[in-house]
Amino acid sequence: MIQPLLPSRLPPLFMMFLVFFILVMQGCGGGGGGNNEPRNTAPSFTSGTGISMAEGITATGYTAAATDTDGDTVTFSLSGGADQEAFNIESDSGVLNFINAPDFETPTDSDGDNIYAVEITATDGAASVVQTVSVTVVYVADYAGYYNNTGSASVENGMGGTILVNDLQAMVNGDGTRIIMMSTVNKLLYDGTISNISGNDFTANFSIYTDGENPVTASASGTITAGSSITGTLTGTGVGSGTFSLLYATTNDQAAAVTRTWLGFDGVGFDQFGFIIDGTGNLAHDRTAGSTLFDTCKMNGTVVPVSGTRLYHVDVALTDCNAPIVDGDYTGLTTTRDESVTDDRLVFAVSNGTYTLSGEFNPD
Repeated sequence: MIQPLLPSRLPPLFMMFLVFFILVMQGCGGGGGGNNEPRNTAPSFTSGTGISMAEGITATGYTAAATDTDGDTVTFSLSGGADQEAFNIESDSGVLNFINAPDFETPTDSDGDNIYAVEITATDGAASVVQTVSVTVVYVADYAGYYNNTGSASVENGMGGTILVNDLQAMVNGDGTRIIMMSTVNKLLYDGTISNISGNDFTANFSIYTDGENPVTASASGTITAGSSITGTLTGTGVGSGTFSLLYATTNDQAAAVTRTWLGFDGVGFDQFGFIIDGTGNLAHDRTAGSTLFDTCKMNGTVVPVSGTRLYHVDVALTDCNAPIVDGDYTGLTTTRDESVTDDRLVFAVSNGTYTLSGEFNPD
């Protein structure tokens, strides 16, 4: 007779232990058919909850980012927030943009404080996480335009002395590539190209014209405080060495393409340099009397608006002038500014490489 492997009667406590052991083994897969699938973990945001940006553009500069410990692909969507309708987001990259560029002066956020709230959801397809982001829109003053004729400069005269300028004025075009400074009293024209603007800092290169003299060159570096001032240092020789400071004029927003006859002012007196700007911005001049440099000049050309600014590109030709040195093709910038009456001043600065026409021109 074969003996049983286990006693026919086992103590109750041992039986309970045996049953518990079998159940544990089955839960660990020992019994087969167990579920070994790992539990999914939701993504986690690694990007911040707020950013500031300049008005007038759609790019917020914010990119949503999240990690997923399971290695799953994470995508992004907008899921709420008081100002959700103002934004869109790229699902794969997380780049957040305004649909329409915000305007600081006319905010469209829910409470009108230029802080836009949007809720972003990150998901791995199975689990998700939500984060609210605040986008603060910051005012950006327009540095393009006219800097009025009360600016100052201190430059060398090339003979060991100093020229103190108290009527320096300037114009900066809209894309920040052109700056022209001038003094009518000292007959100086600084025709510049801005090479870089980084924050408030700028660098530029100037060709500098004096009355009837060959131009000299200089570099400049300084600060543009948008809608307020320009200050800088000139590095060069003679009138290309020194410092300058300008103040922004907020009333230079009158249209130049209107019918006007203007008189040129050279810093000493009016030269009776009349010319007409018609309604399309075309210039015409055909004066045949008088004895000043300009009186016999024939002027033709255009004044073309610079998009997004109150400035205009000038492209004119002067012929048959009393002084041959004045004849030539001139390019530069112009703007009008409103003082006591509309279109009271046309500020005009052009050069042809050997001679300059600069200053303020009054209505006839």
